[in-house]
Amino acid sequence: MRVPLVIQLVYSFGFNLVYRTLPAYLSTLTSSAVQISLVHTAYNGASVAKAALGVAADRAGKKRAILASFLAVIFIALSLTLATSIVHFIVLFLLLGLTAGVYYSSIGALVADLSERKTEALFRLESAYQLGFVLGPLIGGFLALHYGMVAAFWVWAGLGALGFGLSLLLPPKKGERKPGRFLTLLLQRRLLLVLAVGSALTGFAQAVLDLAVPLYATSLGMDIAAVGMIFAGSALLNVVAMLVLGKRLERVGERVSLFVMLLLIGLPFLAFPLAASLPALVVLVGLASIGRAAGLNLARTFLARRVGPESSATAMGTCDTLHYVGRVAGPLAAGVIIDFGSFSLLFFGMGAVTIIAALIFLAAAK
Repeated sequence: MRVPLVIQLVYSFGFNLVYRTLPAYLSTLTSSAVQISLVHTAYNGASVAKAALGVAADRAGKKRAILASFLAVIFIALSLTLATSIVHFIVLFLLLGLTAGVYYSSIGALVADLSERKTEALFRLESAYQLGFVLGPLIGGFLALHYGMVAAFWVWAGLGALGFGLSLLLPPKKGERKPGRFLTLLLQRRLLLVLAVGSALTGFAQAVLDLAVPLYATSLGMDIAAVGMIFAGSALLNVVAMLVLGKRLERVGERVSLFVMLLLIGLPFLAFPLAASLPALVVLVGLASIGRAAGLNLARTFLARRVGPESSATAMGTCDTLHYVGRVAGPLAAGVIIDFGSFSLLFFGMGAVTIIAALIFLAAAK
């Protein structure tokens, strides 16, 4: 189980080396929050295809899918060194979204297939992913500030090559090709509720954080390195939280666990307009991100407990598809509200919507 965790760390490190500080960098190419949001929308929009990509991963084999994903990362990272306009970034991040769809469907399914304690295993995988949040924004911000964003793209390509090498150590695909139970499970009311709030809503919240926090921080006078520190610090909180929560949530009911995680997303948003310092933003982003990550992984665990290895990537892909439906809507909605309203309107609205959704879920899921 250690190899998938290291692979997850490498993938996350490379991605967050660029993605978390990207809005601040793109603001040097355009002053429009809507145009910047289109880069996020392209990435998240492509990831809506994760369900179909999960089916392909189940058929081709999860190991092959992961290897292909890292080859694509190398190509995209090298291409970004030549990008000079918003259009270039939109196209390349559209391709990256397709790549991520293959990778995340495969790595999560592979870990779930190999683990008996699936909640703990998936939360550990999330912890490795969040550790990449710590290293990526921190080092990416440093590289961008002192050597330019192109330096971060070159390092990302190198990490893609490392990830490819490590993926060769994964176990090969099993020969089993039985029809899965996932489509039958989709008809269950409780599963639809879990997917709606654990996948779609958490994706919307994460997308708002991805776009709004860097722009909000720069509006307060913080530089690109400070933006990296915000996400690095919040991710460090996530690393610890995922390790602690994994074992405990094995013993707690799914409905109560998800309700609490939704509250943990919504409440920090209500406090964002009052945050004007780096430590305050780190704590608030950290709390909201913990709720987002835990909520999504609870939805993944719910699926992993109910399907076999023959359909696991399909199930994970469907969960992540709905997550990215939220992430498609999030950046565009946030950009419009920022341009024509205010950061406070965005943050208060996000907090209110999440808390109301949590209450509806608690009542409807009984």
